[in-house]
Amino acid sequence: MSKVSLDPETYDSGSGFLDGWITRIIAAEYVMYDGNGKWEKASPCLCLTLENDRMEDPTFQYWSAGDALKFRPAEDGNSLVPMGDKTHLHATCNLALLFKSFVNAGLPKKVLEAASEDITALVGAEVKWVSVKRNKDSKYGTPLVDEIVNLQGEGVDVVAEAGVVVRSLVEVHGEILLRSFPKIVTGYLKTLNYDPKVTDAIKKFLYSKDFLA
Repeated sequence: MSKVSLDPETYDSGSGFLDGWITRIIAAEYVMYDGNGKWEKASPCLCLTLENDRMEDPTFQYWSAGDALKFRPAEDGNSLVPMGDKTHLHATCNLALLFKSFVNAGLPKKVLEAASEDITALVGAEVKWVSVKRNKDSKYGTPLVDEIVNLQGEGVDVVAEAGVVVRSLVEVHGEILLRSFPKIVTGYLKTLNYDPKVTDAIKKFLYSKDFLA
């Protein structure tokens, strides 16, 4: 199945409370969203779940990909798929502006390509946000990337580290039931002194369908 490219080179010609904040992306998925009932109809959007130490609870931010007649979320929510022949985002939609800001902030091409296939490639990234108004009459700005502070697992052999974690758990627990695995992994990782981005990367790998299969 075709996937919609997130590369700014392929483009056709919320509120601002995140302005200046640094948050970590802890989840990413495509959904149909109607602005909590404020929009006339739902649109395909990227939803990022963000957190930092100043927030009591994670917050959700949405960026629209445009017309629901052109794109829709894949069944697993991990990618955006075309409804017809059009596989490029329009350059002025909020999602296009978001990824253009990611690229301008230095997002590696390989991560951009990975995110086009599976948006969870962004999970674990720490980002500093800037709120940009689309026009002078806009009441709110669109949250865009001002700086990429860290990418998940950057410079770390995540597979090797995950292997160390699994071997340690097996030594302690023996055979681990699948339903208990996430809780046991999360509890064990809290006892280690990993950087948060490395912890997120290890979790992502250990919870992946390929690993659990």
